[in-house]
Amino acid sequence: MNSLGFKFPVQERKTALYNLEEEWYLPLLSKHLGIPMQSIKRSNFGQYSMAVNYLTSVLEEAAAINKVAVYNIDHMTQLLFYGPDVVALLNRALTGNFTEMKVGQCKYTLLLNEQGGMQDD
Repeated sequence: MNSLGFKFPVQERKTALYNLEEEWYLPLLSKHLGIPMQSIKRSNFGQYSMAVNYLTSVLEEAAAINKVAVYNIDHMTQLLFYGPDVVALLNRALTGNFTEMKVGQCKYTLLLNEQGGMQDD
């Protein structure tokens, strides 16, 4: 695996929400749905142990569509952009307008490919 100025950890890491998922969310979900508690299915994602699904993916998908869902983004990379042309770069490379943003703010956006198609979020 190539790195860009930093080393990837050898050991799988836990996100800040790992224990909360195991000790609070899973029992709450099991009780709310009225089904027996099972182990959370996890996968290594970007060197983090991430929950792939909790009880059943069908029930979770239905809840996300009809009610609400929470997604743990602790494993995602944070990038710092700086320099005199940073706003022009962001406005060109990403969706959204970054002109009015203040230092320290964040914005959910999409990274586009050369054809304007979505590359990543």
